[in-house]
Amino acid sequence: MLIRRLASAVTVIALILTGLVVITTPAFADGNCYLNPATGTIVCDISQSSGGGSTPTVAPPTGNDGSGSAPTGGASGVASTTGAASDNPGQVNGECAWRVLNPQPRAGDKLWEGHAPTTGVVLYNLCNGPIAYAYAASLAAAPPAPLPPPDPAVLAQQAYAELIASLTKPTVGRSPDPNHGDPAKGGQPYTVVNLWTRYFTDPATFTTMSKTKGLRGVSVTVTATPVALNFDPGDGNPPVSCPGPGRAWQSSDGFAPPTAGECGYQYKAVQATPITATESITWKISWIDPAGQTHALPTYATKNASQLIVEQIQIVVKN
Repeated sequence: MLIRRLASAVTVIALILTGLVVITTPAFADGNCYLNPATGTIVCDISQSSGGGSTPTVAPPTGNDGSGSAPTGGASGVASTTGAASDNPGQVNGECAWRVLNPQPRAGDKLWEGHAPTTGVVLYNLCNGPIAYAYAASLAAAPPAPLPPPDPAVLAQQAYAELIASLTKPTVGRSPDPNHGDPAKGGQPYTVVNLWTRYFTDPATFTTMSKTKGLRGVSVTVTATPVALNFDPGDGNPPVSCPGPGRAWQSSDGFAPPTAGECGYQYKAVQATPITATESITWKISWIDPAGQTHALPTYATKNASQLIVEQIQIVVKN
C-alpha cells in the first residue's frame, strides 16, 4: 500500500514538474487534486472539504526540516479527498493528496517559479517525507457562448431615433423675402393682405435621408422621405401643405396663384402685431428588415418658425 501511494505521488509530482499539469482554480482555497488518466492532467477540486461544510483554513508550510512532517497546523488542518477512488482512478487520498496552498504566496515568492499569481496556483504535498511544492497553471477559461443575434426591430428603433435627430429643418423661405422687411416698421418682415404669400425651403433640405444600424451580423436600414412642406400661417387658420419644397416668387408670377411646384397662402386680415408662422417638413419613415420586407415607422416633422406682420397696400390714384 505504501509503495502504491508513493508511486502515485511520484507520478503526480513528475507530471507537475514536467509542465503537464493544468489546474482549474476558481478561488484560492484548500482542495484535493487527482490525475485524470484520460487527459494526463491533474484536476484540483478546491470547492469541497472532508467535513461537508466550509473549507478549512490550512496554515502555509513554514519550512521543510527534512522529516516530512506536516506544516504548522498539522495534517488535521488539511481537507481530505471527498470522492471515491473508484470514481477518480488516478486520485491520491489522504496525506499524499496534492492540495492548493492557502493562502497563496506573495507575488515574487520563489514558489511561483517565476510565474505571476494570476496565471495559476501553488500546490503542496505532505506525502511521507519533505514537503513538496509545485506550480500549476490554470486552465484557460472557456470562451463565452456567442451572443444571440439582435432583434432587427430593436435595431430599427435605435436607427430611427438617430435618424430623426439628424433630419434637416426647412429654411424660412417666404415671398416677400423675410430678410428685407418694411423700413417703415423698423425692418419687420411682412407680407400683404389678400396677396399670395409664397413659402418654400432650400431643396437641399427636402431630400431622402437614411440610417443603417448593424450588430453581430444583422443590419437594418431606416429611410426618411420628405412628402410635404407645410405652412402654419399663425393667424388662427389651419396649416396648408404642398408636396414639394416650393420656390420663391418671380416677377413673371405677378399676382397669379401658385401653380404646380409652388406653395402659397393668402392672409385675409391685417396683422399689425407680429404673428409667428411655422414651416415644417413631413417625413415618411420606414425600415427594411434582413429579409427585405418594408415596415412603416411613425412619421416625423421638422420645423422652423419666424415672425411677420400682415400689411395692407395703400393705392393712390391720380388723375
